[in-house]
Amino acid sequence: MHLSRCPRCAREIPTSNVDLQVGTATCQPCDTVHPLLETLEPLPQREPPQEPIPEELMRLARSPKGLFIEVNNEVLTIRRRWWSWSAQNLYGLGFIVVWDGFLFVWYYVQFGMLSSDFFSGMMASITWIVPLVFPIAHLLMGVVYTYGMACVVLNSSTLTVDGDDLSVKHGPLGPFAGIETPRFLIKQIYVTERGAVRPKKRRSLFQRPSLGRFDVVVRYHSGKNQVLLEGLPRFEQAVFIEHRLEAFLGIANQRVEGEVED
Repeated sequence: MHLSRCPRCAREIPTSNVDLQVGTATCQPCDTVHPLLETLEPLPQREPPQEPIPEELMRLARSPKGLFIEVNNEVLTIRRRWWSWSAQNLYGLGFIVVWDGFLFVWYYVQFGMLSSDFFSGMMASITWIVPLVFPIAHLLMGVVYTYGMACVVLNSSTLTVDGDDLSVKHGPLGPFAGIETPRFLIKQIYVTERGAVRPKKRRSLFQRPSLGRFDVVVRYHSGKNQVLLEGLPRFEQAVFIEHRLEAFLGIANQRVEGEVED
């Protein structure tokens, strides 16, 4: 709306003293009637629209610990290491060391006794095989647990938005199924939480203590949901990935049922 100002005393003329039908404006302090066009101030010139902010500037100044972000030639790459110095991972690593250490000592002793009996000619009985076969189930469990912990220590998940596709790959150890989907099918990205013990008071957006695990989920226009990254130990990692993907894909953040509140 135009602002009316007296050309004589430069005081503002209230709208109650403006007669649009006659086209005049009355300045009471000057007791002067002016043509309305002489009192109207020009509208401020609007600034031209700014250029889109480069994706490098849309990223947060500091990404959460454990995430690596890269934008190169309009390709967004988010890499997350599986390993973190959490109590769960430390407990698992300690368990594997104790479990495998016990099996190593057991078989080391048994093979030592077996070699001694072999050279002394005391292997007439078949009972020598029992100590080797008895812990075979424990050995298989040790192999599975050790491989699983090796995946946690060495693997990382790489999320890439390149051209018209969004993909998630896991490695170098596998097999772990990846994801590849056209970006135009994506309607919304959000974060869910499972098994959480939530505090009564929340510190801030990126300092949310929780004992739960967080999943980054994509919702398609068809209504189908698919987990992109699962089991993230920290809320700030999950919400950072959500916001970066939304910014890069141009998706307006909207509330989704089941989403963790920011």
